[in-house]
Amino acid sequence: MIVTKFGGSSCANSLQFKKVKDIVESDSQRKVVVVSAPGKHQGDNFKITDTLYLCYQLSREQLDTSEIFDKIADRYRAIRNDLGLTFPLEEELEIIRKKLMSGSSEDYVISRGEYLNAQLMAEFLGYEFVDAKDLVVFDAERKYDQAATYKVLRQFAADRLEDAKGIVVPGFYGATPDGEIVTFPRGGSDITGSILAAGLNADLYENWTDVAGFLVADPKIVDNPQRINSLSYVELRELSYSDSQIIQADAIAAARDAEIPLLIKNTNDPENAGTMIHSKKPDNGQLVTGIAGQQNFTVIHLKKYGRNEDYGFIRKVCTILEAHKITIHHMPTSLDTMSIIFHIDNKKELKQIIEQIELYCHPDHSSYEQNMALITVVGESMAYQPGIAGKVFSALGSKGVNIRMITQGASEYNIIVGIESHQYDLAIKT
Repeated sequence: MIVTKFGGSSCANSLQFKKVKDIVESDSQRKVVVVSAPGKHQGDNFKITDTLYLCYQLSREQLDTSEIFDKIADRYRAIRNDLGLTFPLEEELEIIRKKLMSGSSEDYVISRGEYLNAQLMAEFLGYEFVDAKDLVVFDAERKYDQAATYKVLRQFAADRLEDAKGIVVPGFYGATPDGEIVTFPRGGSDITGSILAAGLNADLYENWTDVAGFLVADPKIVDNPQRINSLSYVELRELSYSDSQIIQADAIAAARDAEIPLLIKNTNDPENAGTMIHSKKPDNGQLVTGIAGQQNFTVIHLKKYGRNEDYGFIRKVCTILEAHKITIHHMPTSLDTMSIIFHIDNKKELKQIIEQIELYCHPDHSSYEQNMALITVVGESMAYQPGIAGKVFSALGSKGVNIRMITQGASEYNIIVGIESHQYDLAIKT
């Protein structure tokens, strides 16, 4: 069995619906379909979820939502009418409108995009609509309950799925035991698909989007980069370090933990093989799988003689950053020095952090610099292979890229170099 998820661009209009149907009907194993709300498309350059959120905000301020809500309604009417469907859309829209005006929760309102799209898709495919609120369980504290969800899914598979032609499930949300709708973070439909794949013990989880898988580098920087045919979940996590992500690594954690392979494919180019993600690194002979990076890091440099013998020094520094809700990306050290690399936009807060470190940790010297970029070279096969780091450094040096920092984990799955942001594009191209 295959769990197949289609993103917002894949469900944006009636033309995209037809592409989805062709894909689903080409393989009878595609019995579970998860859909997002309609995304942007020509003529309607707005995402339904964003527009529903705007309606919620306007309603909360007791402002008129009719014009915005009508745009949402028109989008769904166009899909229904173009495809000749009979779903009672007006009745459902009126229910949503009334609940919006009566103060329904934000999660309920913004989840209706997936709900309506799944209803239309189910009729178009001839599949059964199954509401995510009946499959995906959140506890009374509104936290996702994996154990309860998997129990529900196992029972559902035994009672209904085996004999069904197929089902369509809206992504992005679930419900508490008392029926309160709760949404996942953005990208939540990816989470839903991953959960269903794991809970239903699928053979494959497909994620259909508007790109044909992962590329070895950012196409906005590198001309015509090669597509990555296959990679591991570990490598996916490392490549998600990039600012331009196809899928959030954490969003497919359930499938990863269940060791279910994930296939990324392009709805608009279904013949393209896409990128297959496995629990273990495929033996394809490639040492380097891909290159990713981020910009605009801040680095605090600390120097203290005997730092390596000061048992509490690192803990104290981390405590201060934790108090400011700062995530540390990297922390290279030597005997007497350490550097902390993180994102921060507020210069005033940055100065407060440095002052608190000086007061609490007593470094001999402290300084900071901004506009550092980090580039990571990723590949599980790099482990125990001599000379890889040397080739990376030589290539960067030959182009005049000044390496400010180097770090590599003991796993040797990646090599990270820190450079000045103005050399970022040059380094990626190298």
